[in-house]
Amino acid sequence: MARDDHVFNQNKKLFIGADKIKNIFISLVSLFRLSYYVFSRVQLTRVFSGEKFRF
Repeated sequence: MARDDHVFNQNKKLFIGADKIKNIFISLVSLFRLSYYVFSRVQLTRVFSGEKFRF
């Protein structure tokens, strides 16, 4: 029984690590989306103010 408990704890640690990685990934993705959104808004503002559309 003790060995099963140990295996369970190891799996739990792995799961927690995967969860942390997932959270980091999600926050990175949301940060990227936010910066992309801001960037596209800035580009649109430039277009409307009469500047050429540049990448």
